[in-house]
Amino acid sequence: MRLICATALSALLVLVNVSCAPADATVRPVSREIAARREAPVALEAAYLSVIDALLPGMGHAEDVQRKDAQTIFEKICLHAARPGAETQRVALCRAITTKLGPDTLRPARVWMLRQIERIGRGEIVNSVASLLNDESPRIRECARRCLEHNPDPAAGDALRNTLARTISPEWRVALINALAARGEQASVSVLSKMIADEDPAVAAAAIAALGDIGTPEAA
Repeated sequence: MRLICATALSALLVLVNVSCAPADATVRPVSREIAARREAPVALEAAYLSVIDALLPGMGHAEDVQRKDAQTIFEKICLHAARPGAETQRVALCRAITTKLGPDTLRPARVWMLRQIERIGRGEIVNSVASLLNDESPRIRECARRCLEHNPDPAAGDALRNTLARTISPEWRVALINALAARGEQASVSVLSKMIADEDPAVAAAAIAALGDIGTPEAA
């Protein structure tokens, strides 16, 4: 397996110091160059984009074992950017990631990046991820749904409700309802209450269960 080396990924050195190590390569603290860019979000986002571009071929490889090194490095970059006190870095990285989630990126890489921003993303990713709820790939749609389900920003709930209102497929409607149930927002009650008598029994049952999960007096 090709090792991810600092000499081969010079762009990576803008952000982190990665040695020519095997799959257990670790990401060291952010470099002084990145630290100097904390007050320059645009430059910081560009630096992260260079790193993502360098890692995309590995993260998108057709074979699972060949993706491990790049995925591990990228995951550690995301965790480091999401640490307390590094909000500028977290936002810049998330914004950089959203520019690479389109169909031009290999699906395994899209899936991996969505899994990372499911954990670290906030309002800055909502619009981009919401557009993937209609992606032609069922797996990408599901990753986007989970990403918004776990996003604490209220806009994520709005995106799920808007998509639900336009969705015809019973299976996808149930999945979106379940995401709203997990979020537990009062704003979903009026939407879900209209579905308790849906002609599809699975949709109606999901809506009833979701209202029970929300559990407010209005939901009851």
